Amino acid sequence: MSVERKYSSNVKEVRLIKSANPNFKEPITNVTASVGREAKLACAVQDLGAYKVAWLHINTQTILTIANHVITKNHRIAVSHSDHHTWFLHIREVRESDKGGYMCQINTDPMKSQTGYLEVVGIGIGGVDVKVCEWAKGLEKELPGEIGISWETILATPGIWVKVFQRTIDFLRRSIIARSLHGKLIRISEVPPDIVDYETSTDMVVREGSNVTLRCAATGSPKPTIVWRREDGQPIFLGKRENVTAVDGPNFNITKVSRVHMGAYLCIASNQVPPSVSKRIMLIVHFPPVILVPNQLVGVQEGQQLTLECHSEAYPESINYWTKDKHEIVPQGGKYEPIRRENAYTVYMKLTINSVGPSDFGSYKCVSMNSLGDTDGSIKVYPITSSSNSSSSNTRHKGKLRHNSSNDVFDGNQDMLKERDLKFRGRKGTNGNEADDYDDSGVMTIENSLTLIFFLVTYTIYLQHHPQLRTLHPA
Repeated sequence: MSVERKYSSNVKEVRLIKSANPNFKEPITNVTASVGREAKLACAVQDLGAYKVAWLHINTQTILTIANHVITKNHRIAVSHSDHHTWFLHIREVRESDKGGYMCQINTDPMKSQTGYLEVVGIGIGGVDVKVCEWAKGLEKELPGEIGISWETILATPGIWVKVFQRTIDFLRRSIIARSLHGKLIRISEVPPDIVDYETSTDMVVREGSNVTLRCAATGSPKPTIVWRREDGQPIFLGKRENVTAVDGPNFNITKVSRVHMGAYLCIASNQVPPSVSKRIMLIVHFPPVILVPNQLVGVQEGQQLTLECHSEAYPESINYWTKDKHEIVPQGGKYEPIRRENAYTVYMKLTINSVGPSDFGSYKCVSMNSLGDTDGSIKVYPITSSSNSSSSNTRHKGKLRHNSSNDVFDGNQDMLKERDLKFRGRKGTNGNEADDYDDSGVMTIENSLTLIFFLVTYTIYLQHHPQLRTLHPA
């Protein structure tokens, strides 16, 4: 089928041609939903072209949606599509009155349509359907008379009985018989928890240092409790060196959020009615790069292999590279082997230099930058000579090796000791045996010096005990 329309203006004539032949790809699958839950019906079409899809409720003869627009004033109705191929009708907080047939139409000529059905059941335990029975006369007497709320109000306000009948909560859990608007009986029992998506936080992106609140809402009977945990099982940092494994409550407040808070969190709702439910919320923290340099001064001998190391933290993901001296980027390959290893928001940078040469000494920088800023860390590489690297415990004198001892005070005056030793022994150095005399004097000098010291100490003690001698010898 082809329809052609002509639009004229002062400038040009535009022709709009609709040549598609749309059809339904598959039948609508019938859906069964519990009271208070969400129902979704799907209508699959093909070759839609410029035609539009509409949803109608057959029981009430109400047009609900046309294309992307919601026509009804019912706030519980919504529409979505998957690339115009599958059109979904969403009915939130399903009620008994929502059951019946729903028609999916394509506005062709003649119109094309197909129908799916929604079955609504009462609330059960763990997904078991609720039984419907006949109305019991005088049922109102089973409930506390002082409440003073009509059955119509209870039925028109989902969940109100949970708030009103706290004194008879045990009775409500076991069995409550309530009359529906159609005069039937519905047995209301325990309801497993369900997370309310539109009242719960989604994935968040925040700047480091800001305050964050994660929210989680859930329905069920009894009222569910909310617990927050990290998906990776790590403790949650609350500040002031306080770490906890879980946070209770629907609102999770983080003051001055930091990079350690980044990760996936689980909002877990439970009320002792299985199964518990959870929702995953990703918290992403943005911050500029920070660099840590373990060793800023590194010495190496020529010909050896050297590895420089830097640790960078940044998010969003940073660009990392090495520079040398005049900000020249260190090339990859050859003698240079840069290595990058990532872990969450941390990047471990290494630069290996094979066979270090004279041109490799100098200053290196590890650079990190992202959309929020950039920074760098410096490492100084200096040469080490073989002589300075060796720690010798020996000292050479005139070509002969001597070991240091506790008498190092005599090592700097070998010539003077030699001359004194020769005089003390009544000998003079000969031309041919100077080296031998030097060696002997090295031993004799120490012995004679010790003898002299011993003599002086003994003489001093003697003088202290003989005052008369001290008078005769004042020196």
